[in-house]
Amino acid sequence: MKAVEYRLPKEFDKSFIVFREKGKFFPCPWHYHPEYELVLVTKSTGVRMVGDNVGYFDEGDLVFLGPVLPHLWINDPEYINGQAETEAEAIVIHFVDNFLGENFFELPEMKPLKNFLTLSKHGMVIKGVAREKINNLMKKMLYMNGIQRLAALLTIFDIMCDSNEYELLASPGYVKHSQLDCTDRFSKVTAYIMRNFDQDISLKEIASIANMAVSTFCNFFKEHYRVRGR
Repeated sequence: MKAVEYRLPKEFDKSFIVFREKGKFFPCPWHYHPEYELVLVTKSTGVRMVGDNVGYFDEGDLVFLGPVLPHLWINDPEYINGQAETEAEAIVIHFVDNFLGENFFELPEMKPLKNFLTLSKHGMVIKGVAREKINNLMKKMLYMNGIQRLAALLTIFDIMCDSNEYELLASPGYVKHSQLDCTDRFSKVTAYIMRNFDQDISLKEIASIANMAVSTFCNFFKEHYRVRGR
């Protein structure tokens, strides 16, 4: 399945965007965009796909994505069917490379952050104390003025680049070979998982989609996907 390029909303009186996304479920398709994205899920559970990584999310899940990295959040069926007790909700921050000027990330003080941003091409789930600190700041940012928001974002940058409490998501092989142009076999497997994420998928079934023997597919899957349990 080919990722769709998404045009994100912009506010021309702001250098970066902070907003609350709320609805019965998260509506975005498998997509990518040129902005960096920090996503905090405040309500809802489901499956997230980042590159070739498939994992589960719940309340408090915090993920940082680099530019043009395909991704998708799929809410659990009770949200999609309108049977959940609450609406799905997330707080999202978007910014581009030059949002503070062309040379901002070239400043000597920004070197640790620049290195961290390089890792974001894989996407990363942030954990532990770093996650708690960033979650608290993001919730407060919705009610801050412009200068306060900028100061809070710089604090988030400091927390992220000073922490090792994160897990990279998309595999090195995926990032190396392309974030947008997957092989036909890889695309078919990814699309099948996306369509049937809420079903029990047998090895024989998914191996046939990839036109592989079960043993060969197991090696392929191990190399290209990393699936996380709840």
